[in-house]
Amino acid sequence: MSPRFETLPRDILQTIAFLSASSSAFEPPIEILHLLLTHPQIYRSLRVSSAPDLYAHIFFTKFDTRAPIRRFSGQLPDSAFAAELLARCRLLRRVHRVDFSSAGLKQDLWTALWMFLESDGLNERQLSQVNFSDFILGLARSELLRDTTSHPSRPDRINLKPTSIIVWLLCLGLHRRVILDMSTQDRDALYGMIFPFIFLSKKTVACTSRPTACPSSPSRVVSRVGVPGELADVSTYLQNYKPLVPDPSTAAINLAFAIFEFNRPKVPYHVPKTRAIAIASQRVGPTQEDYEALASYLTPLFADSIPIISTENRQSSSPLSIGFTSNASRSIMHDIQFSEIWNNLSGKMSTYVPISTYVPGSLTGVWEGVHRTVDSPLAATACSPVNPLVTMVIIKPMHFSLTEYISDDLSVGPDKGSGYLSDLLDIKRGPSEVYIGGRTYRKYQPLNSNKGESNAALSDVILLGETTEVHDHAWGPHKFTGRVHRDGLIELLREQKHEDGDAQGLWIFEGRLHLETAFLGRWRITGAPDDADHGIFSLEKSHDRNEE
Repeated sequence: MSPRFETLPRDILQTIAFLSASSSAFEPPIEILHLLLTHPQIYRSLRVSSAPDLYAHIFFTKFDTRAPIRRFSGQLPDSAFAAELLARCRLLRRVHRVDFSSAGLKQDLWTALWMFLESDGLNERQLSQVNFSDFILGLARSELLRDTTSHPSRPDRINLKPTSIIVWLLCLGLHRRVILDMSTQDRDALYGMIFPFIFLSKKTVACTSRPTACPSSPSRVVSRVGVPGELADVSTYLQNYKPLVPDPSTAAINLAFAIFEFNRPKVPYHVPKTRAIAIASQRVGPTQEDYEALASYLTPLFADSIPIISTENRQSSSPLSIGFTSNASRSIMHDIQFSEIWNNLSGKMSTYVPISTYVPGSLTGVWEGVHRTVDSPLAATACSPVNPLVTMVIIKPMHFSLTEYISDDLSVGPDKGSGYLSDLLDIKRGPSEVYIGGRTYRKYQPLNSNKGESNAALSDVILLGETTEVHDHAWGPHKFTGRVHRDGLIELLREQKHEDGDAQGLWIFEGRLHLETAFLGRWRITGAPDDADHGIFSLEKSHDRNEE
């Protein structure tokens, strides 16, 4: 006589549960729920608190794991992976049901953010399977429109509780094709939703109280293994804490450029076609080729590096059948930009590996992109027939090389203060070093950089650069000086390369690295009150070695 199912040894029950739950990479492990409901003995054998290793193994079959193993030195317990599995299943269920209810919303948004930050490809496939882009756009219309209509001209008064995370999820989750396929009305509405964040100057947004954070009494987070958690806003891998969100202006600027690129600059045909023709005809200024290069620039979007899954392929149960390939370096893109999130865990996890806010060599090289003034949404309701974009803008290209100089003294150096601008304008140069404020900075050399520099978070890095010859002929020559601040903020001052050039004032570019090879931020001209004297910029590191 065959033994009753509930009398099977525990290891056999767990093997059956694992095989049934992991048969499809993109389906929720609902088979375990069915098993749990069959008999009390089976429930006691397969529940999360009794078999965290089972749920951890299922987690490894459905989500990317290189990032958590790397960041936590491979020492997270099975119970942490089990808790994260249930949190992600809850998120995917919410997205699939298009559930915008407030109960547990911030935790689910935080879980989604972690899925992107730990994604080497598989996590994004999971989100794509449940149409995450449609969900986050719908949630943005629900949450962001409500806040922007309440305080349209006061970005500092926006309710930062869920909205900053939503802006980051829009930035990380929207493919360029999704934006381009929107109707003009929907695209303008998206721009209107993110516009208040473009000039929101918060280094790191903590969800605690207005205006620097969000007002809410902490709610009790119950861990997924049945043990009550501490009083906290969110939980990740069984760790409860107040979330830190990087400056959402970076995400908003990235999205804004993607929206603007739908209407690319027109190429004027009254200018010479090539530089050779311009020289032959003694014409100065940009050529048609220069305008074509300006019009062809596309700001990097994280989602673009993974193809959109077709409707037919969403039904597939195998990552291989939809052309999935894992990219082990993909999650590393976020290490610097989101370092404060990772380092926020350092006091809670002894196994956590701290991450620096800057890696030497990140800025050395040739950068190309654009800077522009910012379109302003008109004060119109969503149903207004008026186009909410003002199209009188100034768009100019940027094409320059940068060199890093690193202080020999790796102790805490000078940071942003009352005299930092004048210091940057009073740099003395040597053969391979520069001198500023009594400190010596040596030119960064990749082959000679030592381990001490990499691990010291490099509190003092000076930047020197100049526009390329191609840029000089077309748009004018400029030189740059700058500094990388301790929190990762990058500041560049732009001046005319030659003293006899047209006086254009002192331009200040402030921003942060994004996805390792992009540099996004805001610019302004000192002492200029005009609306046309400030805006945003998007740069990408050039891969053409011949330019360097």
